[in-house]
Amino acid sequence: MLMETWLAALASSGADASAHVGADGRVTIAIRGEMDLASAGSLYRRARAALSEADGDVRVDLGGVTFCDAQGLSVLVRIANDAQRQGGRVLLERVPPNVARLLRITGLDRRFPMSAGAPSIPEPLG
Repeated sequence: MLMETWLAALASSGADASAHVGADGRVTIAIRGEMDLASAGSLYRRARAALSEADGDVRVDLGGVTFCDAQGLSVLVRIANDAQRQGGRVLLERVPPNVARLLRITGLDRRFPMSAGAPSIPEPLG
């Protein structure tokens, strides 16, 4: 019973992703909520479905992300790898400061180009 309650809590928590295909064929994936262990699988499946519609680069709008851990970063890397196999790349948009910091700490800021509208990645303190 306790395990069922825990699994139900995992399934209902986390993040949501939606996708939009523009007239130019570019896909934008908007992620909202927590990108973590509980949501990583679902987010990746939704993003992967959106990538099947992509023709080139894919925008990932992170403006609604409230939390991101290593599993969330893993989702971004997997999406980028899939986009690259299709001849495109992932551009991050509206990156929240907490996610920008993780990207900088892990070196992934060099992996993901950011659109002009995205906040710059803060420099380390001290």
